[in-house]
Amino acid sequence: MGFLAAVEEQGIEPYPAQEEAILELMTGNHVILNTPTGSGKSLVALSMHFKGLAEGKRSY
Repeated sequence: MGFLAAVEEQGIEPYPAQEEAILELMTGNHVILNTPTGSGKSLVALSMHFKGLAEGKRSY
């Protein structure tokens, strides 16, 4: 199961900026996410922990 599917299964619907950033990061691109406080940047960061762990890497 992918990260976005897992998030949506929990009843969380990502904002468009979150979804776009996550998809870019998952494909190896770099992003600058400049959104207001409380707009979900932490969820985007969490997606990279998910990706790292799924690939057998360490995540801090």
